[in-house]
Formats: sequence, C-alpha cells, structure tokens
Amino acid sequence: MIRESQLQNYQPTFKVPFYPYVQIFSILLFSFLIFKVGVAAVESLALIIAVSLLIYLLYGRKKYQSEYALIYLIERIVNRKISSANLETELKEILQKRDNIVTDRFHHLVEDSTFIDLERPMNRKDLFQLMAKQFSGDLGLKPVELLNYLEEREKESSTALTPFLAVPHIIIEGNHVFKMFVMRARKGVRYSDPYDSVKAVFVLIGSKDERQFHLQALSAIAQITWNKNFEKQWLQAKSTQNLKDICLLSQRKRDHLHEKKDVN
Repeated sequence: MIRESQLQNYQPTFKVPFYPYVQIFSILLFSFLIFKVGVAAVESLALIIAVSLLIYLLYGRKKYQSEYALIYLIERIVNRKISSANLETELKEILQKRDNIVTDRFHHLVEDSTFIDLERPMNRKDLFQLMAKQFSGDLGLKPVELLNYLEEREKESSTALTPFLAVPHIIIEGNHVFKMFVMRARKGVRYSDPYDSVKAVFVLIGSKDERQFHLQALSAIAQITWNKNFEKQWLQAKSTQNLKDICLLSQRKRDHLHEKKDVN
C-alpha cells in the first residue's frame, strides 16, 4: 500500500521483483492450496478466525486503542487522502536511523539552504539575474556585485556539468561565509548550446577561507547527482522539501571526523 502511494521518502532496502504479479500469483497459489486441503480444514480455519475476531471485539479493541490509529493511518494511505508532510518526515527519520546517516557539515548546509522551484523557462542570463536579486541580501552584496561574480566565473569555464545539472560556484570577499542555494527548473534553463535544458542548479558561494569546504561541497553534490535515480526523483519531487530530502538522504561519503569535531 505504501509502495503504491509514491511517497518520496519511501526507500525500502528490498523490493519484490515483478510487482504486482508475484503477489497475485501467491494469492492464487495459496487459494488453490486451501481448496486442496479439504472442506474440514477450511471450516476449522474459519472457526478460528471467527473466535479470534470475537475476542478482539470484546477485549482487544478496548485494550489496544493505538492499533486503531495504525489501521486508520493505513486506510488513509490506501485512499491517498493523507497529508504527506508528516508521513514523509517520519519516513525520513526512519531512513536516517536505518542507514546510519551522519549529519556532517554538508548535511547541515542542505538543511539551512534555500530550495526554489522555477516555473518558467529561462536562459542563463535570466537565471543569473534572478539569483542576484534573490540571494544578494543573504550575502551582504548588492545584486549587481553578485551578478558580476557569477558572470566572471562563467567566463573562466562553463559551470554546466551535464545536460541536466549546473553548479555555479564563486569565491567572494569576507570570512567564514558559505551559502548554498538550490533550484529546480521544471521547464529547463538554456545554459549554453550543448546544455539547453538544465533542470537542477546548485549554487555555492563562499569566502576564500572556506575553500576546503567548497571542494567538499562540490564533491558531495557530485555524489548526490550521479546517483542513477537522481534525475527521476528530482523531476517527480512534489515540493521543495522533497527536493531537500533527496539531498539529505542520498548515499554519499560523509565527513565523520567533522561530525565528531562538532559534537565535542
């Protein structure tokens, strides 16, 4: 039932192949086996079920109210009327514990980053102007200053890495400054002639003293976006929070040493 719900953060460690044909075959097979055991066995099983149901109605229903909450939750999932936000959050927490996900510095960077959905097609110039207007205030820069940084960096070499992905990254003046902004362009950004429909844009902006983490962040983004399911998940994500969850839950090499340093 959860598999049919298409929840973004439902990522089981194992999925039965050839779904749903294996399940249908199993039902038919067990139905045949039940038929073969004879009427007496079926009648005995029906009697056990009836007695169990009676005990539940008279005793278990009153004693275990929490079971009703679970049944109600599953019923709502089947009908697809559940508000996905709470369930997505719970699934994310389960995945973090199951996969021993370390909350390193890049993890915290993702949590603090701004994620934006771009609803109209645009070219790289339009994108940079939007970024300059949207993000300059967070960096203590004027929009024209941030725009110049972006354009100058692009003159050195293109920051479009694949037809799907671009990672504009610049160094600005200051100390202990590092920000990331992430955008999904549903209708694509015409970044350059070879890369005319970029859908994922990760923007990294840091000061000179953060060069090492700058490289670590670039490496983390590469690992996230090179996942074979990244493009599909990115386009199917229902919200910016789902986009953020893709980055948070993706398999990548995490900085355990940095995490220990933070804890101390």
